[in-house]
Amino acid sequence: MSERLRRLAEVLVSYSGGVKAGDLAVLQGPMHVEPLLEQLYAAVLQAGGHPTVRCAPELEDLLFAEGSDAQIEWQTPGEQEDIEQTDVWIVIDAPSNTKALTSVDPEREARVQRARLPLRELYLERALAGELRWVLTAYPTNAAAQDAQMSLAQYEEFVYAAAFLDDGDPVARWRAFAGELERVAELLNTKQELRFV
Repeated sequence: MSERLRRLAEVLVSYSGGVKAGDLAVLQGPMHVEPLLEQLYAAVLQAGGHPTVRCAPELEDLLFAEGSDAQIEWQTPGEQEDIEQTDVWIVIDAPSNTKALTSVDPEREARVQRARLPLRELYLERALAGELRWVLTAYPTNAAAQDAQMSLAQYEEFVYAAAFLDDGDPVARWRAFAGELERVAELLNTKQELRFV
C-alpha cells in the first residue's frame, strides 16, 4: 500500500500538478488520508516546492446541525490568502460517510454556497488564467467502496489501476495517455458532428 501511495503522490505532484521548484502547494484532505498526505508532502519537497497541509476532521454535519447562520457562512481568514498565493492545490476526496449531509436543510447548504461564491470565483479565475493548477483525486474509503458496490479491497484495486500505479513508470504512462488524448482531441476539433451507431 505505501508503495502505491508513493506512486500516486508522484503522479499527482509530478504529472497532474506539475509542481516545480519554488511552487507553493496546498495539500488538502480529511484526517484519515494522512498516509497519502505524507507521501504528497515528501513528493512536493523532492520537486523543490513548498508544501502546506490543510487537514481537518469531517465535521460539516455538526456545523450544519448546530451552527448559526453566521457560523455556517463564516470563512476561514487564511483561505483567501491561500487561493491568492497558491500555485498548486491538491485535494483528496475521501468521504468516510457519503450520506452525512442528506438530512441537511438545502437552504442552509445554499447559504454556504452563496457565502463562498467570491472565493470560488477567485479560485476559478486564477485556474483559468493558468496561475493556479489544481488536482482532485480519490482515496479509497469504505463509504466510497459501498457506493460502488465493492469491497474496500476491490475498490482500492479499481482506483489504483485507473491511476496506472502498477505500471513500471506511472508518470510516463500518464504522459503517453495525454498524448493519445491530444491526438483524439485534434481529430474531434475538425468535426462538426459525431454519430455513434
